[in-house]
Amino acid sequence: MLLFIIYGDNGYMEMQHLIKVKQKLLLKKKTLNQTNINLYSKINRLKDDPVFIENIARKELGMVMPDEIILQFRQIN
Repeated sequence: MLLFIIYGDNGYMEMQHLIKVKQKLLLKKKTLNQTNINLYSKINRLKDDPVFIENIARKELGMVMPDEIILQFRQIN
């Protein structure tokens, strides 16, 4: 009977396994929640913050203002 309690279906070993799975899922949930918060913040800034929009356009899209001059330097070996 003791072996069945420890190793059987819904026994102690399975309970320990389920506790570990639950801990991993809770950690993943926390990470996903933080990612969602960051994305929500970025979306709101993209809607309302012209400085942030300009920064994204410059860094990610490589855009420049019409009156700016771009200088490119060749690397000499």
